[in-house]
Amino acid sequence: MKKLLLSLCFLFILGIPLTAQSTLDTLLKEGRKSDSEYIYKFPNKLTITSYFALNSFRLRISDPTGFGNNVIYKPNTPIRMGFIATYKGFRMGISFPLPSVYPKRGSTKNFGFFFNVQTNIFSWGLDFYFLKSTGYYLANPKLNIPGWDDSMAVPFRKDITTINAGIATHMVFSRKFSLKAALDQTEKQLKSAGGIAADLAIKFTSLSNDSTIIPYSQQQFYEELTNFKKGGFLTLSIAPGYAHTFVIKKDFYSTSLAYMGMGLQIQNYTLEKKRNWALKIQPKLKFMQIIGYNAGKYFASIVFIYENNVVSISDSRFNPTYISINIGGGMRFK
Repeated sequence: MKKLLLSLCFLFILGIPLTAQSTLDTLLKEGRKSDSEYIYKFPNKLTITSYFALNSFRLRISDPTGFGNNVIYKPNTPIRMGFIATYKGFRMGISFPLPSVYPKRGSTKNFGFFFNVQTNIFSWGLDFYFLKSTGYYLANPKLNIPGWDDSMAVPFRKDITTINAGIATHMVFSRKFSLKAALDQTEKQLKSAGGIAADLAIKFTSLSNDSTIIPYSQQQFYEELTNFKKGGFLTLSIAPGYAHTFVIKKDFYSTSLAYMGMGLQIQNYTLEKKRNWALKIQPKLKFMQIIGYNAGKYFASIVFIYENNVVSISDSRFNPTYISINIGGGMRFK
């Protein structure tokens, strides 16, 4: 009897990965079956797209007590112009920066890399970004520098450097909804539809500066944070959400995606010469809005992405915020 029970337990344990694999295969198989009544796949082999893009991380430092003013730093990031060619699902692009429209705000040095893949399996996608920015201007000097007015130079901190990198995977659980139709427009959403979504991400943010990051007039409200020198913050987050596309007059559409969740954050930062470690739970918010035109040969879209991360240190809070605006359009060839 004992041998029989052991044999049954062994078979049960052995069957777990087999059952999981079978369930995964079924899920992937069902996910590939998009509803043709709602989604149309363009047969075109070649697509050419041109676009203008702004990808930027701003930094807002706040005093939760409400006595101090927010300290907001922004990079003077140039707008980039680029071109993308897509052939049989393979994409290749090139971009270059345009002259800054606000030269009085200083010159931010940027290096960035962005990559994304969008599939047909429940709108499953993978996004990766890396952006290093050196040089930030103080975006609200009137609140933080006594006597400052518009005739004066905008305070610019060439010593502030940030690195923001992340990899995220997302899914929308609906065979009637296509994120490819909204983003790269290789498909077309025929009818309005939506679905429950999920986002799993790993984010890394680092910040370094040579002197105090807090203006002198606000140092009494930020205490320990005035001694901040550098820090690195790694966040693993999971966020449920919802996505929906409204089809307007056949060729026009509006797609919205919103995620809200929590993240486990590992902190490593230096106050003066003392290194500190911390493990915290932080909230996460991500929102995407796309407005586009998607006809038989021509297409165009405006894509706005907002992602807010939270870093709490002592009684103060950093809010590194990622903002992306992309305006583009193109045409398809057989």
